[in-house]
Amino acid sequence: MRESFDPYRKWLGIPPKDQPPNHYRLLGVERFEDDPDVIEAAADQRMAHVRNYQTGQNSALSQKILNELSAAKICLLDAHKKSAYDEKLRGESAVAMRDSAAGPSTKTDGEELLAAIDTGQRHGISPSLRGTGRKRRPVWHAPAVVAAGMLLVVSMVVWLSAKSGRQVSMQTVAPSITQSRAAAGPPAVPAHEVDEKVENARTPGDSPAQDGGETKSAVSSSDPTPMPAAGGSGTDRKVTDGQQGAPDAQVAPNAGPQIVDSPPPGSAAPASVAASTEAERIDEGTRYAAPKDTRAAAPTRLALPSADALGKAERLIRETYERELAGDDKAAAARALLAAVAETSDPSERAALISTAADLSARAGDLRLTFDAHETLARYFVFDAPAAKIKTLEEAARTVRANDARIALVNGAMDLIDELSRAARYDLGERAAKAAQTVAARVKDPALRKQVANKRADLEKQRKLHDARERVLAQARRELADDPDDASANETLGKYLCFEMNDWPAGLKHLAKSSPGKLRDAALADLESEAEAERQLAVGDNWWDLAEVAEGNQRPACRRRAAFWYVLALPKLTGLMKTRAEKRVEDAGPIGFAGPAAGDDKYVDIVLAPKTTLRLVRIPASSDGRVGSFYLGQTELTQRQWIAVMGAVPWEQQARADDLPIAFVAYDDCQAFVDKLNQLVPAGPWRFRLPSKEEFAYCFLAGQQAETAYQPQPTKYGWLADESSDAPHAVAGKQANAFALRDILGNVWEWTSDCRYYGMAASDRLGDNPRLALALTSIPPPRGQEYKTYRGWNLGLRIAADAATGAGPPARQTRQ
Repeated sequence: MRESFDPYRKWLGIPPKDQPPNHYRLLGVERFEDDPDVIEAAADQRMAHVRNYQTGQNSALSQKILNELSAAKICLLDAHKKSAYDEKLRGESAVAMRDSAAGPSTKTDGEELLAAIDTGQRHGISPSLRGTGRKRRPVWHAPAVVAAGMLLVVSMVVWLSAKSGRQVSMQTVAPSITQSRAAAGPPAVPAHEVDEKVENARTPGDSPAQDGGETKSAVSSSDPTPMPAAGGSGTDRKVTDGQQGAPDAQVAPNAGPQIVDSPPPGSAAPASVAASTEAERIDEGTRYAAPKDTRAAAPTRLALPSADALGKAERLIRETYERELAGDDKAAAARALLAAVAETSDPSERAALISTAADLSARAGDLRLTFDAHETLARYFVFDAPAAKIKTLEEAARTVRANDARIALVNGAMDLIDELSRAARYDLGERAAKAAQTVAARVKDPALRKQVANKRADLEKQRKLHDARERVLAQARRELADDPDDASANETLGKYLCFEMNDWPAGLKHLAKSSPGKLRDAALADLESEAEAERQLAVGDNWWDLAEVAEGNQRPACRRRAAFWYVLALPKLTGLMKTRAEKRVEDAGPIGFAGPAAGDDKYVDIVLAPKTTLRLVRIPASSDGRVGSFYLGQTELTQRQWIAVMGAVPWEQQARADDLPIAFVAYDDCQAFVDKLNQLVPAGPWRFRLPSKEEFAYCFLAGQQAETAYQPQPTKYGWLADESSDAPHAVAGKQANAFALRDILGNVWEWTSDCRYYGMAASDRLGDNPRLALALTSIPPPRGQEYKTYRGWNLGLRIAADAATGAGPPARQTRQ
């Protein structure tokens, strides 16, 4: 089955687990590159390439990527900002080296919460305080139970505490390779025991738990680096080296505690934690300035371990996984090894596990799984995954024999061509196209051969367009270097920044220097306008009028800019002027307008429509440094918020109410929402995403101990089975926790980042496996089914966000 579109991976060669990349990795230059010409050229090249997709079906995604490329370029071309940014990256390297030297660390409460799975009840949409005694249909086996650890433990605490009054301690269950060296393989839970536990623990809100991780990546390099020998084969496979960052942990769906009215350690309690729904209007006096970047430093990717260290780790793998490696199903063995990557913090063990999995999956002919292994290796180590994929593809093309396998290889190659083309790696893309054509020629399918030929021709077309666009922008910049007031060059660059990159703060400065006319007048008025409603309305009218005569992607861009100003003016408008502004805002679509709520940077409001606001809460960093400060939706995403961005609910048969949490959303649906939201809130302070597993666990506990979380009255914080009527309820109906979050206990389960497939082996672990999605639902999908498109009646989401590094330009330039 073909994968859904990932712009980072397809256009920039950055796999899902390496997202978000650091500025250097994003631009494809060496870490700490000091030559501004190199930085500018790299940024221009990548942005020009991404602009090729502005008018297609992925226009929203292209806007998101362009915004981030622009932010990276601005930061690295500013000496002061670059110095601060480089210092931060160096600090990350020091932390990573210190942690590596210190060895494996003890687990935090959040990790224990995620790992404990042996006993207890689970909380879902409506967790129960006692066993119901009802038998449900068998759900899934060991993988699902393991993945649902975080979910099980909270129910365990609630149920056991209510039943016996005893406190239950959390214990981890996923040993490292070293800890399990005496075992023949990962412990498997008998299916009948798992089914019995799951059936007895069922509650109305069962739902998935995912793994994976948002990542902070480093930079690309073109120096060749060998891929570690795998599986004791004795062969050294060479690939080209690159860099992708080490991961943040990913979040499991909603099982967490609800909010207590006490402040987190070291912070003051909010003045009021009154229920705040998404329908609240933004205060008239709101100031729109970006918050400080308080995110924790990301771990730095490491160099590949030495051959001696890898050899030692591979011998340990052969002892630990003797049974799996001896079996006929090499792909299943590869999945088991990839799942075990999360169980060890030893770099040599981790690299050996991944490279052995890549070798096994390649021998099994599973191209997709081999590519996943390459991406996983690049997530932790300095390694060029695209180059490794090309070598794997070319080798498979020489040896594949079965017709079905040939067709699968050709389809995989065409996906890889798209990925390389969008990353502007046209040399590798040409090699992939050549391999695809070679294999397609052996398949008796003229339509497939034609499809490959068209793909190769399109690749060449994209290369030419990329080069042509680069020449135009380079010429404009040369002209501006000679004459900063050159009207034509300023207009070219200004249109590019505003209409294609959505970087209005930078683009308006250039449009203000363009040739006299309506475009220049609108830009000047935009830059000069202040807080008066009449002025704001006039600026909005300027952009609306320009939209009426604009073409291509300029038309919707001008309308959104007009809506931006109309929303500013609306609280002070009356009568027909207000009605007209509201209608135009609706016609313009979602606005994507962000700012501190009521002047308090603990809360940030995202205006999705005139009466639809998404409120984010600033989450403090954890005391152990494992979770940096970030922003998280105060409530689960509501139907009104979803409709404001996406236009319609994903499944019309769900109960409809504006303040009910959105449900029946698949992982792909959630990613589509996040992508569109990132496109709507332009360049500047925000990057929206799903939260990670570790972030979710941290917010779930909110400063509490796992053993006593939300005791003795959990019903104060969440909708439990006894009172929920087996249905979701309007958001913000229960008390908030110490982080001012609502509905994190009960109501709907919440999707988390980077999950793709349902695990198919008893050794699956939640952890860092980026292709694993495990869930317990009322009607589970078939075993082995792709999980990205699965929808459940109790599956929803909560939005997370990061503040951009170095955010804090003048307020007028950060309001959008």
